[in-house]
Amino acid sequence: MWHDPKEVELLATRVEKAIHRSQELIRESRMLEVRTTVFLNQWKSEPEFDGYRTVRTQPDLGMENLGSSLKRVVKSALQITGADMANLQLIDPVSGDLHIAAQYGFQRPFLDFFECVHENEAACGTAFKRGGRVIVEDVTQSPIFYGTAALEVLLDASVRAVQSTPLIASSGFTVGVLSTHWSSPYCPRDRDLFAIDLLATKFSDRLDQRDYLLNQERLPTPTKNPGLG
Repeated sequence: MWHDPKEVELLATRVEKAIHRSQELIRESRMLEVRTTVFLNQWKSEPEFDGYRTVRTQPDLGMENLGSSLKRVVKSALQITGADMANLQLIDPVSGDLHIAAQYGFQRPFLDFFECVHENEAACGTAFKRGGRVIVEDVTQSPIFYGTAALEVLLDASVRAVQSTPLIASSGFTVGVLSTHWSSPYCPRDRDLFAIDLLATKFSDRLDQRDYLLNQERLPTPTKNPGLG
């Protein structure tokens, strides 16, 4: 079949490179597994591992009505991160915009301004667009907010730092964005972000399984001040 020695040599070289790369990936995977195990063991041994316990002890969100689940997720996010404010936005299945469905700590000017956020706007819209978390340690130094009307609204609401985590179900479907805010410049800890990811996935899967985004009339109507009370 192979008559050209050069072709045989080229194929052999490619196979050798592929085997070498596979071996490298196996070694990297094992090293990552070891580091992850060490990290989790250290994390669990410290009293600050409350974030993981907060998520683990969450009741079955599928047994609650949506409004109660939304408030519980916001409250848990505050407990995990020690943030001063938080909000959870859901995707409007028709427009694709983000709408605040639950929040804590914000007043009407903030809620009115961020009542509807388009893709790639502010930290939450940017997280939704990228499909990954956005961390802004100081809103006054961030290109996301520089020169925007949103910056003034944030400062008026005493927001100086924010992280926004997209709510992506295991199916890959994005159902919303969970954001926490601090009143001073801040960088959230890795362990807290890990717990936020667990919380986000747990809630997103429940929402996805219950098909809320496939049936608009089952979604809660966004209100001006959907707090935790």
